[in-house]
Amino acid sequence: MSDKHKIEPNQSQEAADVQAPKKRYTVLYVILTIVGVLLILAGAGYFWVANYYETHFLPGTTLNGIVCDNLEAAHIAEQLEAQNQIYSLTVLDRNGEIIGTLSAEDVGLETVGALGIVEDVLASQDQMSWLMAYIGKKDYSHTIVCTMEFDEENTLSKLAEWEAMNVEQMDMPEDAYISEYLPEKKAYEIIPETEGNMMDVDKVKHLVLAAVGNGDTMLDLGAYDCYIQAEVTAQDKMLNDT
Repeated sequence: MSDKHKIEPNQSQEAADVQAPKKRYTVLYVILTIVGVLLILAGAGYFWVANYYETHFLPGTTLNGIVCDNLEAAHIAEQLEAQNQIYSLTVLDRNGEIIGTLSAEDVGLETVGALGIVEDVLASQDQMSWLMAYIGKKDYSHTIVCTMEFDEENTLSKLAEWEAMNVEQMDMPEDAYISEYLPEKKAYEIIPETEGNMMDVDKVKHLVLAAVGNGDTMLDLGAYDCYIQAEVTAQDKMLNDT
């Protein structure tokens, strides 16, 4: 008769009690490993996105009104240059009438250094805060001033094409004077001066160049005494004392 080893009930329970903690430790280890891997992946993903925003603008960023979300500096610089090409200068005579308009193309307008300025703005942003930019919907608004250059020679050439700048088409003012004796009135009359429309062309050229250089969009010549005035007016003391 073969001998058989019998496991008593208390011995089986003891074995189970020893294996249970091992199983719990194994499950806990697996859970912690998974959590650790997820944290590592999340951290790696966060830094990967942050690295992306080292060369791209954060969401909610505007520059001179241009929406820059997720765009590179070069793309924004191109938009700024295109935006500046919308420029035009309208010139008014002393009566408020338009005598001509100069476009960005007419004056050879160019934006200088836009890319460098945009890159400086991009470099100043905190790319590590990209998540807050998404969640918090922050507004990163910037206003920059770009250096503008224009071609003075081309500007003056376009200006010379305006009919209003043609000296041959201008009329000189006429001085006021005393009329001949009027028998029916038994008196003399003061004939008032006439304004004419003769402009100081050199002064107009200077004003136009200055306006373009300042980025002005409107120039009222009437505000700058650009017209040749009559030397003798109807209010002249000598005429009235005669």
